Amino acid sequence: MTKWLTWSKVKIGAITFNGIWFAIIYHSYVSRRPKYRECDAPSETHRLRIFNSIAQNYDAIHKPIEKKLGLENKRLKHFRQARGHVLELGSGTGLNLNCYKNIHSLTCVDKSLQMCKELTKNVQKLKPDFPVIIIHGDASKLPFDNCSFDTIVTTHTLCSVENPEGTISEINRVLKRKGRYLSIERGKIYYGVTRRIMQFLDLYPNPVIPWENGYYEDRDPHELISNMDIKAMKVFNYGVHYMVTASKCLSNNDNEIFDLENKPGIPKPNEGAKIFYKYTVE
Repeated sequence: MTKWLTWSKVKIGAITFNGIWFAIIYHSYVSRRPKYRECDAPSETHRLRIFNSIAQNYDAIHKPIEKKLGLENKRLKHFRQARGHVLELGSGTGLNLNCYKNIHSLTCVDKSLQMCKELTKNVQKLKPDFPVIIIHGDASKLPFDNCSFDTIVTTHTLCSVENPEGTISEINRVLKRKGRYLSIERGKIYYGVTRRIMQFLDLYPNPVIPWENGYYEDRDPHELISNMDIKAMKVFNYGVHYMVTASKCLSNNDNEIFDLENKPGIPKPNEGAKIFYKYTVE
């Protein structure tokens, strides 16, 4: 009888503790998110205004958050694998600049003009040991020839661009045959039980997020990248973040364009590309 009472108390205590813990997390989560309401998706112009408005203070706000979530270390470890001529899409202010070692060049593309300005400042401050080209442009309309880059990197890009499917298509086009696509993406909660609980509580997906923060929280990175040859995928931060390594998905017509892979030098943007800044190693 004593044992039964003891075990019963343990179970009651565990349930009580978990209930209190869930209530704390729930309150914390709700307090940090905009109030849920049904609304249509914002225009790209509206979302670009958000990115432009937060660019100047982006690093100061997000670096502590990323460190707390473990994203800083994951960036360093994952993107340290980048080799050769690297293309980064949705490069923002350049939080990945410190991650690159032993690369030939870095080409950055971002559609936010203010992000390009902040990225330029950070490149000038850091003075990396590789050349950098910053292009003000659309990730779904890349001004480069097929098979131009050895490595392509995205971080929180597929949740932010207007055309994620087009962006993946372009990644597959400009990536070399033996190249690698490295990404850390935020998106659809991977774990079904957690996702359904959040949906039941009207916490997820919140249609207001893209209106206030500029990104979509329920795009599915795995589904978007499924057209590529996924080599590895890890899910972390309660199923919200995806760390992916993938390679080019070959088609029957690709053999005709592989001779472009051996072009010497930094991949040259096509005519009409909006080159915002060029950095050369002294």
